[in-house]
Amino acid sequence: MQKSPCSLERTLRHNKMTKKSIVNSLTFLRILCSVLFGILVLKSADPDGSPLIILLVIFASDIMDGKLARRWNVTTRRGAIFDVTADMFFVAVSFVALILRGVFPPWLLAVAALKFIEFGVTSSILTGEIQGKSRQPALVFDKLGRFSAILLMAFPFPALLIHQYLPAAGDIPVLVPACLITVIAAVSSGYRLQKCALLHQKPVKTMR
Repeated sequence: MQKSPCSLERTLRHNKMTKKSIVNSLTFLRILCSVLFGILVLKSADPDGSPLIILLVIFASDIMDGKLARRWNVTTRRGAIFDVTADMFFVAVSFVALILRGVFPPWLLAVAALKFIEFGVTSSILTGEIQGKSRQPALVFDKLGRFSAILLMAFPFPALLIHQYLPAAGDIPVLVPACLITVIAAVSSGYRLQKCALLHQKPVKTMR
């Protein structure tokens, strides 16, 4: 028996909502796992490998939610903002926990915070110039910025691994990549700020 057009439309709408719910659930899972990671890192002076397993779950959710959203064609502006917010939350929680454990230098949290703030501000400026006024500005990504964000998110894993299983290595294996990440983030921010400045330097037409 063939479905009526209305019934088919309701089915398609329901399937799309289900797919969106799956994608959003994966993103929300990243937030929950971020809290769990922070607790596991801080619960004792000598944690086992469970925080590393939680990190792998976080990374997997970050990869899967974006891939599924694009494959199922359910990408939305709100979903993109939710995804970036989950990433920011993970970075904030994991960096604070690792700073308190003495794994990360405190200034690295300031680097991450400034990068995310710059990303939000420059995205609003760029979308305002490119798309006109919008109630919900989209997010503008650049390749170097994406790379620095990936490094910020991935860095807790090797840093915690070294701290737990190679304590004799000292601070150098963490400080060197931390400085490198800072440089990459600074270059990306400089590029984006320059792009915003150039948009505001357009010549103004005068009427005769």
